[in-house]
Amino acid sequence: MLFWRLGAATFWDPDEAHYAQTSVELIASGDWLAPYYNAQPFFDKPVLFHLLQSIPMRMLGPTEGASRLVPALAALTSLPVAPAGGAIRGEPAARSAAAPGGSGAANAAAVFVSSVPVTSRRWCFWNSRSASRVEGPKKRIHHLCFGTTAAELPQIQKTLEGNGVRLLDPPNEMGPEASGLWFHDPDGLFVNVKAADRKPSRTDPPWIVNTPGHYGRLNARGAPGRDLAVKPRRLGHTIVFTPDVDRKLDFYTKNLGMRLSDRSGDLIAFMHTAPPSDHHVLALLKDNKSGFHHASFEVGSVDEIEIGAQRLIDKGYRNGWGFGRHVLGSNFFHYIRDPWNSLAEYFCDIDVIPDGATWDARDWPAEDSLYLWGPPTPDDFGRNYEAD
Repeated sequence: MLFWRLGAATFWDPDEAHYAQTSVELIASGDWLAPYYNAQPFFDKPVLFHLLQSIPMRMLGPTEGASRLVPALAALTSLPVAPAGGAIRGEPAARSAAAPGGSGAANAAAVFVSSVPVTSRRWCFWNSRSASRVEGPKKRIHHLCFGTTAAELPQIQKTLEGNGVRLLDPPNEMGPEASGLWFHDPDGLFVNVKAADRKPSRTDPPWIVNTPGHYGRLNARGAPGRDLAVKPRRLGHTIVFTPDVDRKLDFYTKNLGMRLSDRSGDLIAFMHTAPPSDHHVLALLKDNKSGFHHASFEVGSVDEIEIGAQRLIDKGYRNGWGFGRHVLGSNFFHYIRDPWNSLAEYFCDIDVIPDGATWDARDWPAEDSLYLWGPPTPDDFGRNYEAD
């Protein structure tokens, strides 16, 4: 039973993903005495563990099964000395649930940060609500997915074909999920448009604050408890790298009817869908190669942003950037690095474009492309790790 389906499950425990990534970096660096995680010294496990774990990973590749082979062998050797009628005690599979708040930020964000294999990632979102994954030889963005109504799908197909966009067979690895239209964008990224129900946002109670002359919260404490449950309500948007911002912007506006919200020269452009829409559901960031930058998850307040981010940092994840406020979109933010050097963002209070409205798109100076206030931008915030 110790070896049955050893590589079938993905990494649900953050520590398991950390240890596997450390062994991957050990192999890449060739430094057998100093283990590193995200290029930082990492000694949570003895060096011998990573030396042993790296052996099957070099032979079989950096897969879940290879990373678990040494722990499974160690468990096998302990069986003869286990007490009669006893059980070998292990840590819970979803260790992050032990964070304050039970099913709070660390547990909820683990679905994004920890359940994805160290070897792969794809992103799929429609109505800016969900994400999913598929196995591959290395971590990369697999495709973008947009939803529409069944009645509109034939018109979208007609527009694509009229603009000379070649429709493709779905990727074999998608299996039964492969419905709708499939095609490449100018960077060769798979795009999927399919019929899907619009998923309504969860409705939270109003966030009541006191400002000078406007005191909406009376005779009540504003600070939440330390056990505040932080649960992302939805996937709000994603940002991808592109070598040509204008070319990609033109493709999505002409073929999918997306609209420019704001931009900063040829550095970055933000797009929204037909209203009602958030300020942006997709943004394009300039780089020499295509790739995935971050996915952003909406929470209910600045308290949830910071309590959620701090819990993940306490779990060993690397601080990405924050706390701060963006100019373009106006949302508060805090970014966390995942084990594969992508970014996950907690956000709240984003600009919304209502039904029937037209947004005043502007070209902003570079200093406004990232933030209004917050700590200095990390040197690697705009780095495309998929291009390494």
